[in-house]
Amino acid sequence: MQLAGFSLYVALRDVHIMDCMKLHEQRFGFLVTDVGRLVGKLFDQRAKHVLSLTCAQCRVLAYLAHNDGINQATLADLLDVTPIAIARLLDRMADGGWIERSDHPTDRRAHQLRLTAKAYATLDAAHHVGDGVRDEALAGLSEDEVVQLMRLLRKVRSNLSDRLDAALESDVLDTPVQTKAA
Repeated sequence: MQLAGFSLYVALRDVHIMDCMKLHEQRFGFLVTDVGRLVGKLFDQRAKHVLSLTCAQCRVLAYLAHNDGINQATLADLLDVTPIAIARLLDRMADGGWIERSDHPTDRRAHQLRLTAKAYATLDAAHHVGDGVRDEALAGLSEDEVVQLMRLLRKVRSNLSDRLDAALESDVLDTPVQTKAA
């Protein structure tokens, strides 16, 4: 009888866990974060053999390719990581010959970050890996669905970016923004 009670407990627990998972699937933030996590893991898996770089390191390369000469604090903000985490990551990348640090011309405390020739030579391969991960992630979607998904994600990003910009100007994040339905 005890075994039957335990089995019922396990079955009910598993149903509860599945119900919670279904609820999470309906939450925008959870779903977007989970998709990003899975894309990063798949990228890491694919890139491990081709690039000898992680997804985080490739993100550094991508941001520096478009923001040559930025400092660590700005890069940390763009990547949404802590200053200590970016410092460690950049130390490893500098040791590996992927990036260079140079003195900032006007701020003695800051260093400018630049890609090395080795990094530039690797960007195409990193883009190729990323394109493959994108194709795997979007498998089963029609071309129109992919275009719509990308358009909607850009719109969401723009909404959030505008909201954060407005909050920085007013220094108030907790005031809801009134929007009109499109």
